[in-house]
Amino acid sequence: MGSIRTSLESAGPPRKGVAELHSALPSTFGSLADAFIVTDDHWRIIYANPAAERYGEMVADKLLGGTPWDQWPPAERGRVEQEHRRALDEKQPVELRRSSGAAEDQWSELRACSSEIGIILHYHDLTDQKRREHELSERTRQLSDFMDNGTLALHWVAEDGTILWVNDAELRLLGYSREEYVGRNIAEFHIEQPVIFDILRRLKRNEELREYESRLRCKNGSIKNVSINSSVYWENGRFVHTRCFTRDISESEKASELREHLASIVDSSDDAIISKDLDGIIRSWNRGAERIFGYTAQEIIGKHISTLAAPERVDEIPGILDQIKRGERFDHYETKRRTKDGRILTVSLTVSPIRDASGTVVGASKVARDMTERQLQEQLLREMNATLSRSNADLEQFAYSASHDLQEPLRMVSSYSEMLRKKLGTKLGEPGDVYIGYIIEGVSRMEQLLQDLRSYAQASTADQSASAVADAEVAFEKALVSLQPPSVAAALP
Repeated sequence: MGSIRTSLESAGPPRKGVAELHSALPSTFGSLADAFIVTDDHWRIIYANPAAERYGEMVADKLLGGTPWDQWPPAERGRVEQEHRRALDEKQPVELRRSSGAAEDQWSELRACSSEIGIILHYHDLTDQKRREHELSERTRQLSDFMDNGTLALHWVAEDGTILWVNDAELRLLGYSREEYVGRNIAEFHIEQPVIFDILRRLKRNEELREYESRLRCKNGSIKNVSINSSVYWENGRFVHTRCFTRDISESEKASELREHLASIVDSSDDAIISKDLDGIIRSWNRGAERIFGYTAQEIIGKHISTLAAPERVDEIPGILDQIKRGERFDHYETKRRTKDGRILTVSLTVSPIRDASGTVVGASKVARDMTERQLQEQLLREMNATLSRSNADLEQFAYSASHDLQEPLRMVSSYSEMLRKKLGTKLGEPGDVYIGYIIEGVSRMEQLLQDLRSYAQASTADQSASAVADAEVAFEKALVSLQPPSVAAALP
């Protein structure tokens, strides 16, 4: 660009008294980093410093004698000329943007003033500044988009609690529209008023809140349990607004309550509930396990599960662990286990694999039920049943023998009654005959009862499939008749 020089010939004769100033132009502007161009009153370039060649990709040989906008693209020259004239007329800087096609646009700030040597044009390159401004604007836009459309609920609150700004996530969380939320006091949405007053009081003291739990009222009337992280943006000691992040913890609290409930169930179970890793190391131990096996959790957690095995059952532990590693489970597996004090228990085991989120087996849970007492009760019941069976057999034998042995005296009573009727019937008269009839009838009924007793005693050994259908009404009527005594008074004369 060193070849650029003043061109008094092409620009016409300079105004009177300025020839010396023209000659001083190179020394005045030549070393400056900004582009300087001097034109005559008709906007013809009479001087351009070396920096002007770098500005706008100007060609040195074509600068002198032309106008500042000649080397702009034809479509832009009219606009550029207007900007030059406006900068001179209004004596205000104007911004010029030069499109470079695929490359980055070139920006400059133009200042123009009229002087004795002509119109002085000063071009200050703004390209880097515009790039930084654009990058800052883009980052600001992205940050704003992130805040507005992010999944974390955010809002700003003034010192008095007025909501200044809210993002979409918080509106979705509570169900309000922006018009229903922004501009109202944040205290209107908190269930416990002392809580929000405490939050604002602490923030005004420049405290930073971390995982502060509160409850917010939703538009539909439901309640959200939330965790709040908040701090204040201060400017020159002035409270500008809070920066509040709201996280919904309702589901996590429900999950926590469920876990606590399940843990309570596990801990209060009468059965031993134990977890272990794939190496057989005990990782958890409930109160049921402590009651059954005698070890406290502190004593047993971290030890191998074989600690509980009966001496003759230690060899089964590796096989159980191998099956668990393959994802198999055991249901009601009966085995022997040893307590802390050395007692051997009969237990029923249900062992299930524990899987992580990816489905990989990482351990096992075991439910052990003490069957020792049950086995003792079952054995006692068997013994009692055996005793009862023997007693029943003895009773059957006795009933059979008794019913058989009583038949003989009854037959004797019946026989002598018949003989008495035949020989003395007429001498006893009608009452005697009736009395003898009652004796014979009673003997007959007694014989039937003894026969029924014998049949009943044999009923438990009879073939049940041979039973016939009985008429219960007939049996009932017969029972009533049997219970009625004969009317002796009616037979008396």
